This record gives sequence, C-alpha cells and structure tokens, in this order.
Amino acid sequence: MINTKYNYTNLLQSLLDGHVSPQSFVVTYIQNFKKEWNDLDDKAYEILERMFMDANDYTDDNSLLKQYPDQYISELKLRKSAAETLKNLSKS
Repeated sequence: MINTKYNYTNLLQSLLDGHVSPQSFVVTYIQNFKKEWNDLDDKAYEILERMFMDANDYTDDNSLLKQYPDQYISELKLRKSAAETLKNLSKS
C-alpha cells in the first residue's frame, strides 16, 4: 500500500512539474489504477478514483472541449485535479 501511494505521488508530481506530458500521464495513470485499485485502502481509493475519472475525461482536442464541456476536461483542469489529488493523498 505504501509503495502504491508513493508511486501515485511521484506520477502526480511528475505531471505537475512538467516531467511527463498530460497524454503520457493519463495513459500511465489509467493503466496503473486499473491494475492496482484493489491494493488501496478505502480513503486512498476514493481520492485516486476521482483522479481516475478526470484522467479518463481529459482531452487536448479543443473542438471536443467546446462541443462537450460537461464530458471532457482541459489540461488546466487535469493539472488542478492532480494538485488536489496530491494534497489529499498526502493527508490520507
């Protein structure tokens, strides 16, 4: 469990620091969460699941963002969600 949280913390920080692109972050995050969700305690799962939903909703396609603003999120919102997730994860 500790290693799993540490891995997510590093991945989230890498996005926020600009070491990984949003696209790479999303692919890695979704793949990891699908494999590791059962290794998480309830609180960590709840926090990381919200990020999973946002990662799943991310797009860099401006036409989709304009046409379906309730279904997709921008890079800015993805980064805000990552920062919030990182903050909440550090408290759990």
